[in-house]
Amino acid sequence: MANPSPEISIIIPTYNEGDNLATVVCDIFAVAVRRGYEVEVIVVDDNSPDGTGREADRLANQFPVTVIHREGKLGLGSAAVEGFARARGHIWGLMDGDRSHPAEVLPELIDPIRQGRCQLVLASRYARGGSVEYWPWHRRALSQVATWLGRLFVRVRDPLSGLLFFERSVVEGIPLHVRGYKIGLEILIKGRYEALIEGPYTFRSREVGHSKLGWSEYLNYLHSLIHHTFYVLSHRAERRGRRRVARREIRRSENQKAPVAERQWGPCPLCEADNAEFLFVKNSYRHARCRLCGLVFVNPMPTAAELDAIYQNPLYFANRNEWTYGYNDYFGEREFYAALFERRVRQCERALGAANGRGRRLLDVGCAAGFLLEVARERGWQVAGVEISRHAASFANERLGGAVRNGTLEQAQFDNDFFDCVVMLDILEHVADPVGLLREAVRVLRPGGLLLLSAPNVRSLSARLAGRRWFHFKRDHVVLFSERTLLRAIDAVGLDCFDLRRNGKMVSLNYLFARLKCYLPALGNFLLATVGRIGLCRRLFYDSWTGELLAFCRKRDETGVDERLP
Repeated sequence: MANPSPEISIIIPTYNEGDNLATVVCDIFAVAVRRGYEVEVIVVDDNSPDGTGREADRLANQFPVTVIHREGKLGLGSAAVEGFARARGHIWGLMDGDRSHPAEVLPELIDPIRQGRCQLVLASRYARGGSVEYWPWHRRALSQVATWLGRLFVRVRDPLSGLLFFERSVVEGIPLHVRGYKIGLEILIKGRYEALIEGPYTFRSREVGHSKLGWSEYLNYLHSLIHHTFYVLSHRAERRGRRRVARREIRRSENQKAPVAERQWGPCPLCEADNAEFLFVKNSYRHARCRLCGLVFVNPMPTAAELDAIYQNPLYFANRNEWTYGYNDYFGEREFYAALFERRVRQCERALGAANGRGRRLLDVGCAAGFLLEVARERGWQVAGVEISRHAASFANERLGGAVRNGTLEQAQFDNDFFDCVVMLDILEHVADPVGLLREAVRVLRPGGLLLLSAPNVRSLSARLAGRRWFHFKRDHVVLFSERTLLRAIDAVGLDCFDLRRNGKMVSLNYLFARLKCYLPALGNFLLATVGRIGLCRRLFYDSWTGELLAFCRKRDETGVDERLP
C-alpha cells in the first residue's frame, strides 16, 4: 500500500523486532493522520529469525510501508543507507523498531524542518527535559563515556542519538562509512546543514525482546571514531577554505555600493532634517548620522519588500552568521528568553502597581515565537501579539491558540486605548519609521498605560569600542538610537519616560563566546571548542552590559502629540 507522493520517509532498521514492529508502525501513522503528514515507512530487515520480515510484509498491506529484505545481519548503519536509497520524501528520519523512540515526539522533530527553521533535528536524551526510563548502572556509565567521545566531534548534548530527522539534502550524495550502529554521529559530522535543533525526549526501556548491544558494537564504535578522526583531519583544509570564501563574500557585500535605484533616499526618520553625514558602508547599507538630532540610520533606506524578505527567510531565527542578520538559534535558546521575559513581565506588573496580570491586557509587538506571551498568560494576563515573520507567527499561534496576528502593528488594527501594557523589545531598530510605530503603539495603549521598550544604544561603550564592527550594525537594523534620541522619540509621541536604564539579558558564557566571534572569530571559536564544553559555561546569569537601553514609559492622559520633533 504505497504512498504515491510522501513528504516524509522514516527508515526503521530491524532485527528480531516482530513483537514490537506493529506497535511502532501504528503509532507513527496515528501521529501522521492527526498532523496531516504524508508519510512512508521503510523497514529494512536483516533476515530476522523471529519473522520480523513477514510481519513487515503484513503491515505493508495495510499502511504505506516499503520492506527491504536482506540476506543476513549486516548492521544498522548499512540498513539505514539502504533505506535512504529507497526513500522518496523530502524529509528523512531514523527510528528504532523496539519502541524505545516514542512516536509522540515526531511533530517536534518534523515541524521545525517543515517550517524552514533548520535542516536537522536531533532528539536528545541529555538535553534539558530529556531522560532515560531505566538503565543499569554499567550501561549508563558506558553511554556517558561513549557520549563524551562523540562530543569531541560535534557540539551537541547527545551525539549518539538514533532518533533524528533531516532534509534529504543533508546526506544526499555523501558517502557514509557504515560500520556499527551509530550512523547518527556520522550524519552530524559529514552532513550539509546550516542549522540544527536539539530537543529533549525520554528514551523508553525495551518491553519485549532483548537488546542487540554487545561488546562487538562497542568495538565497532571505537573503530568508527578512528575513521571520523581521519575524516575531520583530512577535511580541515577544505572547511577552512569554505570559511575563507564565506568571509570574502561577506567583505565584498559590505563594500558594495547600495542599490540606490531601488532604495529610498530620505531625511532623518526622527527630526526630518536633510543634512546627514556619511559614516560607512556595511552589509551593503550606507550608514549616516543626522547632524541635527544625532540619530544613526541607513540612508538610502531599504524598501519594505527588501526588509520583509529578510524576516520571511526561514533561516532568520537560525542563522549561524547572526552578525549579518537574525538570530543564531532563537528557538534553541528558549530558556534564555523565558528567564528574561519572566523578569520583564514582573517589572511591568510592578510598574503598574499590580501583583500579577489578572484582568489586564498585554500586547507584545514583534513577539517572535511568543515566549513572552506564554509567560504573561501564565501570570494571568490577557495576551495578544503581532509578528511579521510568518514562520514565527505560525509557531506562536500553535502554542497560544491564535493570539498572534501576522503582519505589522498598523495592519493588526487594534481598538483605541485597548491595552494596559505594550511591550516592544528590540523592535524600533528594525523599522524605517520608528516614530510612526511608536505613535501607533500609543494609540492602542490606554491613558496611563505602560509601554516597555528596548533598543541598541549606538553611544554605548561596546559600540564606541567596536566601531563599524559593532554587533548591531546588521542588515535587519536600519535605525539606531542613543539615550538622547530615544528620549526625544518617546516625548514626541506623548509618552513620559519615568525609568531609562541599561538593558540586561540572560546569557551564558557560551553565548558571550559566540558573540565574541563577531569581533575575534578565531578566539571565539577556540573558546567555544575548549572552555565552552564545560557545563558551567552553559549556566545562565544576568548581564546588564549588553550595549542596549531599556525604557519604561507611561502614556499621558492628554497626549498633545507633536507632529515631529523641532
